[in-house]
Amino acid sequence: MRTIRILWLVIAMLAVALWIGACSDDDPVDPGDGGETTAPQVVGSDPSDGHVSVSIDETVTIIFSEAMDPATSDGEITLSASAVTGTDWVDDRTLTVDHGDWAEGVQVTVTVGTGLKDVAGNALAAAHDFSFWTEAPGQLLLLGMTPAPGASGVNRDTGILLQFSDSVNLNTVNANVTITDNPPVKANYSFTVDELEPGLVLLSPTATLPASTELTVIVGADVATWGGTSLGTTRTFAFTTGVEVDTTPPTVISTDPVNGDMSVAATQGFFRMTFSEPVNPETFWPSRQNLAFYFMMMESGSGAIWSEGETVMTVPLPSPLPAGLPVVAEFVDFEDLAGNAQETTFVFEVKVAGTADYLPVVDGAQFMMQEDWAEGIVGNGTPQDDGFRQYFQQMEVQPDDTFRMVDYDDPGFDPPGDWEAYRETASALQWLGFFEVPEVFVKEMFDAPLNILPLPIAAGSWTDNTTITIMLGEDPVPFRANLQGRVLDQANYPITESGGEVFIKNAWTVVREMEVEYNTGEEWVMAFTQEDTSWYAPTMGEVRIASY
Repeated sequence: MRTIRILWLVIAMLAVALWIGACSDDDPVDPGDGGETTAPQVVGSDPSDGHVSVSIDETVTIIFSEAMDPATSDGEITLSASAVTGTDWVDDRTLTVDHGDWAEGVQVTVTVGTGLKDVAGNALAAAHDFSFWTEAPGQLLLLGMTPAPGASGVNRDTGILLQFSDSVNLNTVNANVTITDNPPVKANYSFTVDELEPGLVLLSPTATLPASTELTVIVGADVATWGGTSLGTTRTFAFTTGVEVDTTPPTVISTDPVNGDMSVAATQGFFRMTFSEPVNPETFWPSRQNLAFYFMMMESGSGAIWSEGETVMTVPLPSPLPAGLPVVAEFVDFEDLAGNAQETTFVFEVKVAGTADYLPVVDGAQFMMQEDWAEGIVGNGTPQDDGFRQYFQQMEVQPDDTFRMVDYDDPGFDPPGDWEAYRETASALQWLGFFEVPEVFVKEMFDAPLNILPLPIAAGSWTDNTTITIMLGEDPVPFRANLQGRVLDQANYPITESGGEVFIKNAWTVVREMEVEYNTGEEWVMAFTQEDTSWYAPTMGEVRIASY
């Protein structure tokens, strides 16, 4: 029988979140540490810069790059519309701001003052502000456009951005927007339409625009939202092209942290990429990434935040980051607003300072498990039967510092099911026994722990054995297990279900072969043999196991 279990990519993220929370408790930043001199930054907000159709009473959330001193926030947050009525720190990096209701259809600018300091006493290097527009039920507004009205020397392959106050029906854009020149030619220029984010529409001319020509963009009154609310008034703006044709794809010109840094501070709080020109955000996604990076992106919560002009992308990160966390992300085929694609893969690779834990133990960490199985005749590669099972596991630390991996049939984690007990010592991960839930509860603990992984993990081999007596009906039957294990050299391991797009960086592959015998009272008889191959990811633990 062949079984493959996968610690899958949805609820497994909870383990990372819980562990990061535990690290935050274990490793507080010392406010008196005079060695920390980095100025904090605002790395994210909700609503984000440029957001449209924001509720008039929506709470503003501001995310900082590191732990902040709450006492310094008084009076440091101001709003261009309405007044701040209260602030609250959700955690040491996240500040929420309450306010009086804004008017409908107005631009609101939030300013974060330089009086805000981190716990080490470092102030923001400069004031930070971001703006968004409130909802305007019953009306649609054209809030901005790129190129700016009256711009000259515009590249002939430019894309044209239209910022509306709400998401729009792209069919009405196609039908009611025109790009035209002026007499004596008076020609119209075709384009395709994409919505990059709610309300932000990209017009991409299908051919190179004429040189040194004033072009007018006419946005008709019948451009409308999906709900049918129309612009109501025709808007026009003009710009003049230059002679250049943009055939150069965008490039990443800088990153923070610096690409290749293998000792990134655990308090980094964000990563940022700056581009040589505006980038179409819809085209900028990792083509390949390591599993830990995937979870870090998921854990960041707010996702990628793009600057006005689409030249800088910032992603808030959990803080502190786990020691030794590797980050690898590859990007290719991302485009500028003219549609020029970068065909050379950009590889971003950094690592958090410190030694990665390959066996993080976190009480309450929860996982969704997926199990594919197949069985048949030994020597015949065609299975006679196969199936799929999904179940849930929870790590539960016991008062004696052992821990259990407990199986549950549903995501509610109730009632308890089968479990296996483990202990992590300085020299080994030990399997202590198991508990099964048949018709009658049976608890089975080994006579001696079985060392299933030498610690710290290193390439090599080991052996171990144990015994146990199991009640089969009313009869006690002795069993014994002989284990031979080996740890292979570290390598990158692909997650095959992702088509190779996600992989484990610096995985330890562990192979265990076990023979289990039972005693009939007269002799030892083979009960079964089993071979397990496990893959361990830095900062995540065992993420996959294949059993034969």
